[in-house]
Formats: sequence, C-alpha cells, structure tokens
Amino acid sequence: MKPYERSAFWRFFGVYFGSVGALILLSGHFYYHDRYEALLAQMHFELIDYARAYKMGDAAYRSATVTHRQVDMNRSIAIDNLSLTHTHIVKFIPHEEGYLRLQMERGRFDAALERLRMHILLIQLALLLLFGFLSAWLAHSALTPLRDTISRLDAFSKDLIHDLNTPITAILLNVTLLRSTPSNTRALERIESNAKRIVHLHENLATLLHERPLLSASITPCALLEELMGTYRSLYPALHFELTCKAVARPLNADALHQIISALLSNACRYNKEGGSVQIAYDGETLHVRDTGLGIAQSERVFERHFSEQGSSGLGLHIVKRLCDAMNISVAVLSKPDEGTTVRLTFN
Repeated sequence: MKPYERSAFWRFFGVYFGSVGALILLSGHFYYHDRYEALLAQMHFELIDYARAYKMGDAAYRSATVTHRQVDMNRSIAIDNLSLTHTHIVKFIPHEEGYLRLQMERGRFDAALERLRMHILLIQLALLLLFGFLSAWLAHSALTPLRDTISRLDAFSKDLIHDLNTPITAILLNVTLLRSTPSNTRALERIESNAKRIVHLHENLATLLHERPLLSASITPCALLEELMGTYRSLYPALHFELTCKAVARPLNADALHQIISALLSNACRYNKEGGSVQIAYDGETLHVRDTGLGIAQSERVFERHFSEQGSSGLGLHIVKRLCDAMNISVAVLSKPDEGTTVRLTFN
C-alpha cells in the first residue's frame, strides 16, 4: 500500500471505527445502568415479598439469605427506601410501633452484576471486532476510486510523454534541415504542423482520460496519410515507403487518426529491417499498415499496457487501441517473427 493510500485508509478507518466504537461503548454503559437498576428493583421486590409473608405468618418468609429484626425509631423513613452496604442490601418496612429491618446478603446480586458485566463485555468485544473488520473492508473499498483515478492520471501522463516523442522528433529534424537550407519552407510547414499536433494530442488524451466520445467529421484520410508518410520518409530514408489510397470519406476524428497512423508508422519504421519496406493501403473500408520488420511473437498481447517484445514502453499500441475504440474502429494485428507485421483497421 502506497503512503497516500495508507494515510487515506487509516483516516477513514479511524473516523468510522472510532464513531461506531464510541457508540458501542456508550450503548453498553446505558444498558449496564438499566440492567443494574432492574436487578436492584428485583432485590427490592423480594424484600417486600418477604415482609408481606412475615406479617401474614406465612412460612415462605423463611430464607437463608434474608434476615429481619424489629427496630424502634422515632423518625420517619421513605416507603421506597433501599440501601446497599458492603455485604448486604437493607430495607426498612413499617411494622407495629417501629420498623422491620430486612437485610439480604448481596452475594447473589453481585454475582448477577458480574455475569452482566461479562455478558456486556463479550458482546462489546464481538461488536468491536466485527465493526473493526467492517471498517477495514469499507476503508479498503473506499480506496478503489482513489486508486482508479490515480492510475488513470498516471496512465495519462505516461501516454502523453510517450506520444509527444514523435512530433518532437519531427520538429527537431526539421530544425536541423532549416539550419542547412534556410529557404526550406516545407520544413517550416512540418514544424508548424507537428506543433499543432502536440496541442491536439493533449486534447485527445484528455478526452480518453475523461472517457468522452471523440468528435468526428467526414474526412478522406489520403492527405493525412501522404503527410505522415512524407514525415517518416524523411526520418527513415533507408526504408522504402508505398502508399495506396482510395478517396473515400469516413466519419473520423482527424487528430486521433493522425495519432493512430503515426504510432503505427513509428513502430513499422523503428522495428524494420535494413532496407525494408513500409506499405499503407486504404480502400474505404479497411486501412492496412504493413512492414517487413522483426515481427511479433505474441501478437495477441500487443494491445496490453506495457507489453513489449523490443524493450520499448509498450504504450503505443495500447493508446492506438483506446483511440480506435473511441471511434468505433476495429483493429487487428497479424505478425510473424522475422517476416513482418500487418495492422488492419476496419471502419465500422
């Protein structure tokens, strides 16, 4: 458990368990007081019954725990009097010219109180244990949204850093070209384009972070594909590039599609063989990106976050999958080691 999770856990646990624990202890106190008064009232009634039997001459008054004697007093005593000494419970009842002093050994009363205390203590311990586990479970459950949010923020940061790499690389390359050929306006246009892509990249990743649908418009991707192929042709002059594109419009988000194709081309170029080729084909229904590179042994896992066979971060195709899902595009990867890879996008 991370430090911030531990802090949140103990705060929630402390507040919830502390509140419930205080309620349990307070309830036990009031329950004990109520049962104490009830036991005392029971002893009181037993003494009254003993006095009634004695006055009526009933032998039932004889008791090993209760004794009596006549006491002459000049003062008046309240009818509901009852007192406790260290060893007895004492009550005075008017009788003849004075009072009948009754006393009962308090051993039975003390034993009943001890049983009551143990009963309440065991119940409180059981309740505290139960609510301790419940508090821990609730505190742990309460951390789930926090973990999810932090995980999404962490993924967002890593995705942003990863996908900023390509446009920044293109910008740096074009700056180098400008230094050698100051009149190269095409390089300036590419710098401006990639700078805008950085802005749109942030917007797209923010949309994925908040799980909002991507806004789409009817576009023909051919110009976008030509632009990206030109960028990567400049970055990888040793590779052979081929583009086949049919001018069919589809409802797509241009910036998200740019990010998808850029990630696919980046992989196709980085993991290609010396003098290899990269082909892009779009027929209006599907778009294929083929390379003659190293291939992937576990192609079924390529969309898993952080999965990589080449030592990279493993974020690129994970982002591609999320963007495709956001635009209702099916994506599949066909690959064999040392034979190359084909990524197929199907526009639903």
